[in-house]
Amino acid sequence: MKRYTKLMAGGVLVAATAWVACAMAQQPRGGGPQAPLPQSADGHDLTVKVTDVKGKDGQIVIALFTKEDGFPADIGKAAKTATVALDKPTHTFEKLPAGKYVVVVFHDRNKNGKVDKTLLGPPKEPIGLSNHPKISPPRNMPDFDKAKVDVSKATSIEVNLIELGL
Repeated sequence: MKRYTKLMAGGVLVAATAWVACAMAQQPRGGGPQAPLPQSADGHDLTVKVTDVKGKDGQIVIALFTKEDGFPADIGKAAKTATVALDKPTHTFEKLPAGKYVVVVFHDRNKNGKVDKTLLGPPKEPIGLSNHPKISPPRNMPDFDKAKVDVSKATSIEVNLIELGL
């Protein structure tokens, strides 16, 4: 029975690792980098508060995506980014044009400005998405549409960081 339990636990770990590797290594969809978002005189503010920050090293990176290209791990393709201190993990994107946005947050432990990944592809660093779409292997990969936030007025959201632990 012990051997069977170990085999099952190992199988679940392999399946979870493979799922996350596929999700994080997806080829970007859409066309090219996202255009930078201009501030709009009649725009709306989006305030992002990051929760479940653990540890004392690094910084928090908050990325705002307007399209799926680069989502969730290619922060360089985000329309806007912000870096904030661990002890004040809140940022306001000011005067955004009305629209739908996806927020990706990660704890950049080594301050290199990118999501570091394991050899198999999943992130080494805690990561979170707006609207907290369900991410549970093997069926639910990060979903761009489920993570969209409507910013048609001043909006505040919380994004919880999760450690995938793979």
